[in-house]
Amino acid sequence: MNKVVIFDFDGVIVNSEIVVAKINQKKLDNLPFDEIQNAQAKQILGSLFGQHFQSITALLEEHGLSLPEHFTKEWLSEMSKAVTEESQPLILNVIKALHNGNILKCIASNNNFSTIEKILENTGQSEFFDKGKIFTAEDVARPKPFPDLFLHAIKQHDTEPQYCVVIEDSVPGISAALAAKVPVLAFVGGCHAKRNEYLEKIKEMNVPIVHSENELLQKLQTMGFL
Repeated sequence: MNKVVIFDFDGVIVNSEIVVAKINQKKLDNLPFDEIQNAQAKQILGSLFGQHFQSITALLEEHGLSLPEHFTKEWLSEMSKAVTEESQPLILNVIKALHNGNILKCIASNNNFSTIEKILENTGQSEFFDKGKIFTAEDVARPKPFPDLFLHAIKQHDTEPQYCVVIEDSVPGISAALAAKVPVLAFVGGCHAKRNEYLEKIKEMNVPIVHSENELLQKLQTMGFL
């Protein structure tokens, strides 16, 4: 059976999570509501660190605070531009080691294909991932935290979960890997994962944690993937 290393993208291959968080916080400080509604929105949302746009807007709408269409378009546009232009590699040495060792690897992300492709190109990592090795939420009926995306990636490599390892940085991603019965490593080497409350949630998942690129490299060697 083929051995495959399956990477999440945002917060693992690139540091896009911290970029998104900064844009989200900026928009939170400039919500198009009156003073009372702004205070209510900030109380509802608290810190936007690590939250995705859809989660933010859904939470606001649950409390009767709908964002104007022009504001949401502007928000998404700023986020897309920042993520594409500002994201930096997090584990390039790991990816190069796998590539040089001819180890099968792929991306399985809730992000969309076009964004991932642009970021890989801008960060000089396109050569390491063929288009056919990038799997996204667009490929399955249910995104993470459901197991569908990981199971799809595994099926495309004609292998079984026990011969693979998933590298994830988030609770939904780890939950998806566990549901798919794939061994998973929690990577907390990104800036967004250094926050105490974030780390505590990861620890509650009771999976092995790696804190840096070097530690991830060593762990993959120990597990026989390198």
